[in-house]
Amino acid sequence: MRLFLLLSADRVLFGDNTFVIIELQQATRAIPIIFARVTDPIASKFIDGLARLGGNITGFADAETQARGKLRRRGLRCRS
Repeated sequence: MRLFLLLSADRVLFGDNTFVIIELQQATRAIPIIFARVTDPIASKFIDGLARLGGNITGFADAETQARGKLRRRGLRCRS
């Protein structure tokens, strides 16, 4: 598990996967958290929705993984 703390005038926490973000979310509600490579931030309850994030968490979802899941649910094959 990798966790980075960027120290400057303000503090920002960064996590590069769902498991790290879960730990950070449980640790603080005050310090901003930025995520990357999270498959579904809404289902993981990191954000309320894409139109209104809410809370102290924002970041980048793994859109390719989400798209593959949608294609598979529709019965289409995905090439890796």
